[in-house]
Amino acid sequence: MAARAQDLPWGGRGPAVPRRTERAPLRARRARARAAARRRLTTVAIVVVATLGLLLGGFGGTGTAARKSVGPRAVVVQPGDTLWGLAERYAPPGTDPRAYIYAIEERNALLGPLQTGMRIKLPK
Repeated sequence: MAARAQDLPWGGRGPAVPRRTERAPLRARRARARAAARRRLTTVAIVVVATLGLLLGGFGGTGTAARKSVGPRAVVVQPGDTLWGLAERYAPPGTDPRAYIYAIEERNALLGPLQTGMRIKLPK
């Protein structure tokens, strides 16, 4: 008596191959999940550090643009200008005008009063 295909355990559709129903052990799945979480955390940390670097450190500049916009490096003396007036106008905030006047005199080797049309180099 011959067996019919329908009566075979695998339904008669080829050799019986057991299906893989086993799952990876729990420990291995957790290890893969931890590794994936570590990769995500590392990526987020890199993005945050790069963003903070750009925001706090500028965009690769040396910061000279801020110094250039503070004021002129030299002025031409106009009628009525005095060293005291120049010091009050161009000295950084909180600087003693007398110290700034002395720095102007030293930088320009001034020995006498200001003359209209003179070019005066200002201290940094």
